[in-house]
Amino acid sequence: MSRPRKADRHLPPCVYFKHGSHWLVKAGKWTDIGKELPAALAEYGRRIETPKGGMAELIERAYVHHTTTKKLAKSTRAQYRIAADALKKVLAEFAPAQVKAKHIAAIKTAGAAHPNMTNRKMSFLRTVFDFALSMGEVDSNPCVGIKAHPEAKRTRYISDEEFEAIYAQPAPGCKSSWTCST
Repeated sequence: MSRPRKADRHLPPCVYFKHGSHWLVKAGKWTDIGKELPAALAEYGRRIETPKGGMAELIERAYVHHTTTKKLAKSTRAQYRIAADALKKVLAEFAPAQVKAKHIAAIKTAGAAHPNMTNRKMSFLRTVFDFALSMGEVDSNPCVGIKAHPEAKRTRYISDEEFEAIYAQPAPGCKSSWTCST
């Protein structure tokens, strides 16, 4: 362990103020991150590696576990992948224990314009916290009690003739029928 700083104790690790600018030193390489302290700290925050054990890591582990241990349809796995990627961005700065019901409610409110996809995200997030709960990483599931958006029902059901007309068309990439194996 290195000794504590004697000067510039307000700076984070590996950051030094030399020649009128702030420098980030990693593996012997000096990188100028800015002259002003607020801008330098912002750049430092962008450059440091995200700590392990955050929500992004938990979401990925839960996705892999859930999609490999359960028999899920291809479309469900695809929707979970989309939901996982979106939730990793939204919850990037959180540790699993920091996520509260108010944060989940804020995610739900922000997705009100797209209720179906927001409900899929909420469903997947509930699964993520169930996984974390079973692994002992959180004390409770903050998604419990958050109700889903009401989803609109179909306004029209296609007729048998319309279905037959669609079914008679070749699939994309096929030449003759839906039985194409490409």
